[in-house]
This record gives sequence, C-alpha cells and structure tokens, in this order.
Amino acid sequence: MAGGIDQTRLDALFTAALEAAIARIEKDGTFFPLVFELRANGVIQNVAVLDTGATEGAQKVIDRLVQVLRPRAAGQTIQAAAIVLFRSAEPAIEVR
Repeated sequence: MAGGIDQTRLDALFTAALEAAIARIEKDGTFFPLVFELRANGVIQNVAVLDTGATEGAQKVIDRLVQVLRPRAAGQTIQAAAIVLFRSAEPAIEVR
C-alpha cells in the first residue's frame, strides 16, 4: 500500500491504464506511453502530456513523465500515477 491508498483503488488505476492501452493498440495498431492519475478526490483521469523536448530511448520517456508527475504528487493533487509502456522486444504492455 502506498501512502494510505487502499489496494482496490490502486487496482482500479492500473486496470484503467491497461484497458486504455489495449484499446489504443486494437483501434490504431500503434502505441505511445499513456499516463493515468489517481487524483486526491479519488477520480482516475487519463493525462495528456505535451512535451516537445527530444527524448532518446524508453527510459528517458519514463524519466520525463516522472518529472511531470512528481510536483503533482508533492502538492497532493494526485495520490498515485500509472505509466503504460509498450515493450517491443517481448512484445508486451507494462504498467508501472
């Protein structure tokens, strides 16, 4: 359990993220990282991140998304976040 968040809410966050990723791949056949937040009021929200900075490699993308989310967590706007990635080497979808 993270910061007093119950497992049911975390499961709902991860499920929403995973279902959105699957729907995206089924609809478009393409994928890009998705971000979902569990907001302080309990609402799960998909977040659009517009970042025009160049990134190289999957880890750089994750690092940048974490930089965007960290102040939101510190300010208690969100309680948790899920980042969905496509691991092409497997192929597999990963929710972090």
